[in-house]
Amino acid sequence: MLTQPVDDRTVALERDERPRATLGCIQLPTDLTLDEEGPALVGRLPGVRLRLQKVELDGESLDLRNYETARGRIARAAATLRPVGGLDVVGLACTSLAFALGRDHVQRELAQAQPGAQVTDMATALLAALDELDVRRPALLTPYVDELHERNLALLRESGREVVAHRHLGLSTDEEISAVSARSLRRLALATDVDDADGLVIACSAFRACRAGFLDQLEDELGKPVVSSQQAFLWHLLRLAGVRDRVGGHGSLFARPAQRPADRPALVSTPTAAGGDVDPYPSRVPEPGLVDRVDPVVTDGARGRGPLSGAQVERFERSGALVLRQVFAPDEVRALRDTIEELREHYESLSYEELDRTTDMRVITERGGTLVGDAGEAPTLKSIWQVHLPPEHAAHMLFAADLSRRAVCDARLVDAARQLLGEDVYIHQSRVNFQRGVSAHGSGGSGFLWHQDFEQWHCEDGMPRMRAVSMAVLLERAVPANGALMVMPGSHRRLVQAYGDPSESGRYEKGALSRGPELPVELLARLADEHGIAYCRGEPGDVVLFDCNTIHGSHTNISPWGRSMFFAVYNAVSNTPAPRPFAAAEPRPEHIGSHDPRFAGVALPALHQSLAAPLRPS
Repeated sequence: MLTQPVDDRTVALERDERPRATLGCIQLPTDLTLDEEGPALVGRLPGVRLRLQKVELDGESLDLRNYETARGRIARAAATLRPVGGLDVVGLACTSLAFALGRDHVQRELAQAQPGAQVTDMATALLAALDELDVRRPALLTPYVDELHERNLALLRESGREVVAHRHLGLSTDEEISAVSARSLRRLALATDVDDADGLVIACSAFRACRAGFLDQLEDELGKPVVSSQQAFLWHLLRLAGVRDRVGGHGSLFARPAQRPADRPALVSTPTAAGGDVDPYPSRVPEPGLVDRVDPVVTDGARGRGPLSGAQVERFERSGALVLRQVFAPDEVRALRDTIEELREHYESLSYEELDRTTDMRVITERGGTLVGDAGEAPTLKSIWQVHLPPEHAAHMLFAADLSRRAVCDARLVDAARQLLGEDVYIHQSRVNFQRGVSAHGSGGSGFLWHQDFEQWHCEDGMPRMRAVSMAVLLERAVPANGALMVMPGSHRRLVQAYGDPSESGRYEKGALSRGPELPVELLARLADEHGIAYCRGEPGDVVLFDCNTIHGSHTNISPWGRSMFFAVYNAVSNTPAPRPFAAAEPRPEHIGSHDPRFAGVALPALHQSLAAPLRPS
């Protein structure tokens, strides 16, 4: 603590905490791409600082002769980076300069100038990224002239890789390369790729390939990893500095869960709004209000591009909800209902003590509208979560694992979500809801008060934007009497801020749901009067779709009729939550809000095509 006299007063000056990591980059004097893309990506990671410095060259052309003038100057440029606390890592941000001078030479100069920092270069980072993604047979796209392109080919081949296809543009300056538009770069990438390639390399830091969303879209189209020089370089700097956050929108390289030493706490990040540092959807505030939505409900071109008709897309966009009739055939519904009923009977045959001993947090019970039971009582199942995983990851689903996965990963659902969101999707959360009716076994399933899902997913899971859609596959009739879903049509256009203290958010205990805050009562009547309330009635086999921000709720089922369903949330892969949520100290468990898009793009055949197979192992 320091003190400083100001006008006969003494003011305490507190020092900022030391940053998590400080990264140093040495770049070409003509490189403007890193100036934009580097801070945009690193700025999403709190506590990480990026320091840039130019290395002097005699000319602007990208060729071996001009590169030779950089010898000795890399160290001088790196030596000028003297941030408080020093650098954790420093690297040369030019792929072709690194392999032209030799990676060993470049790293010696960097180490000479910054002896306390780890060192890397863009060519080394590129190879490390390919190793991380296990790409052994890449296709290669470069902007270079012949001599540099051949050096890039040699770099890959000398690392033990077989380059199965390659293309270069013959451009000789950063200005020319950075002028290649995203649309042109995409077309070039698609033209370079071949079926035999297990990944695509887009070399050169001047290509604007690390803009948020570009690599995700390209990977979705190609169905394989795409590594760009800028992406690989920033990823390698961060990993060497111990920053292992996953960052959405920058390809599978940044989306992969990173392994950490067991004794080291997880490092987290808070994403920011595109193009700025302000969260567009703040909530958990002292005085709640309404925040206008900034994300589209459906993407441009969604009409006529998938299983939903143009009229259905327009209705979903307008109201935020839609009921699709008879999506699943009666034999499919019967198989699903019989299987989960058998699963329910199995779990309800156990005592609460046995459930606590033998199951995990994914099996949720309720007792007369609460979520706990007294010792010795038989449990009543409310829901089972994370039903979309393959059987080897879903031991809690027992014999129902395969059929449940097929239900929520069915192509008819996944393709509809892709159509609305305009990109590949993964399952953010999934479950089977039982919502039993009143019977001798006990009271009916409890309801949920009015709420918006996105508010909780944003504040407690770290979902950045409104780019998700929920779907419920009805296994029984849904009518007002048994608590059918209620929505406020058109309410998805604004976020209703919630009261709250972020330090109280995200709490989760075994056997209990993590309920988000309900709508502020002072706004509820106003919103209901403005939007009205509609029931999503449906028959077995119907599917209810609703937007992630649609206000909805349901009341307790006091009828004798059950209302079971499969439920899944499909989130855009580019919208994968960051490890640190927006209003909680840590995210909820993975089975409640997934950060893992490994099962993205799964679109399994319709159930009726495989019902001849046994429903459970013999």
